[in-house]
Amino acid sequence: MSASALAASAAVPVAAATLSPVAPAALAAVLAAASSAAAVAAPRVRLLRAAAAALAYVAAVRFLRRRDLYRRIRTTPAARFVLGKNPAPLADMTPEEARQITIDVFMRSFPFLVLTSDKLALLKTYAVPSISTLLARTRQLCAGLFTPRRVADTSVLINEMTEHPFDHPRSATAAARINWLHAHYRKQIQNTDMIYTLALFITEPLTWVGRHGWRRLTTVERYALGLTYMEVARRMGIRDFPDTVDGVFEFSRALESNPAHFYFHEDNRRVAGATLGLLFEKIPTAALRDQVKLTVVAGIEPHVVRTLGLHERPTRAHRAAFLLLMRLRAAAIANLALPGFEPRNFLLEPLPAGLDARESLKVRRNMLENTESAVYVRPTLWTRWLSPLAVLSRIAGLPVPGSVAAYGDAAERAALDPAQLKVYSTSPEGYLLEEAGPAAFVGKGLDEVRVAADELQRGIHPPSIWA
Repeated sequence: MSASALAASAAVPVAAATLSPVAPAALAAVLAAASSAAAVAAPRVRLLRAAAAALAYVAAVRFLRRRDLYRRIRTTPAARFVLGKNPAPLADMTPEEARQITIDVFMRSFPFLVLTSDKLALLKTYAVPSISTLLARTRQLCAGLFTPRRVADTSVLINEMTEHPFDHPRSATAAARINWLHAHYRKQIQNTDMIYTLALFITEPLTWVGRHGWRRLTTVERYALGLTYMEVARRMGIRDFPDTVDGVFEFSRALESNPAHFYFHEDNRRVAGATLGLLFEKIPTAALRDQVKLTVVAGIEPHVVRTLGLHERPTRAHRAAFLLLMRLRAAAIANLALPGFEPRNFLLEPLPAGLDARESLKVRRNMLENTESAVYVRPTLWTRWLSPLAVLSRIAGLPVPGSVAAYGDAAERAALDPAQLKVYSTSPEGYLLEEAGPAAFVGKGLDEVRVAADELQRGIHPPSIWA
């Protein structure tokens, strides 16, 4: 059949429909049916497009995170241990290389998990009565007046020691200041307690990241974290510190299973309770505060909770809720959160750019706004009035950055002279690293700290003085 014949035959029904009196009604019905079908299909199309866009976004996030990890490996000392045909053995890693790798993990990959695990690591040390009784006797971690400053000083000194290269004046000064402060209690502090305390800065981050991280730590990262704190142990004069990560875990497990070291004491409860109270005192209602405490304490091993004597005893529901929240968080980061492109310190404000390393010791440094307290935080319109933490602090009647009032109750404040009371205020001017510590030691020991810091910069480690 020719093309003209085909066209003519196709035109016949159309012409007939045009001439038929029922054609307009039929055509309207057909158009209505088509419109209805389109209306039904439109949401499905939009849903498919949204699903495709979501999958594309997740794929992009995963790709960017993988690329970022590879880029970081290439730009850190980790490269020589994983790349190339003949990567170097881990035994060749230097403490400074380990520190750089560890800081990259701290500040970019798992800042929340590392900071949280470090806080709970300090909490676990209070389950050792030889530690908790000393802290209770000095009242530095069981009185409302002293606890915020003590927690801030601990965070400052540990962070400064590992943020900078080990031969940097600030790292050496932080280590020297810690040693000088601890030396006042050298007859009461046992070497075993020092090992356990520092070991927790290895075991807790590794455990928390392993359980709740959006990715697993690499073998190089695990080794680097261990080597970093092994060097810290040498710089603190701690003898017999385990020389492998597995050895650190074994030591911690052995101590926690030894009833001569790890058992309940009333001071455990006093010190742990004061620290937990500081962490959650901004939560406005007691009922909500109790539920948040229970959920967070659910992240601590049951035997530790019992040994601490905490009143908060999480149920299975609390532990399930905690685990679910952490898994949802890990999934959200892995699939939805774009990677950070530069590491940054989540605790301390950056030092002024271009500052000489030695001159940096003369600079007062502020902490960033944090959930614990307003100590050392710079007062601004945001930190004093507008931020969620500022609002919650004001509702709870707590000091905000720049407040003249100190923490603690009236009786605690009345026992101090004006100079000490000023030290235990929020100290909005920041801290000088070489005098960080309790009010009784501010301005003291500066010459000794400087001499010890110079020796550390030259690679001379202090002798062990612990019982």
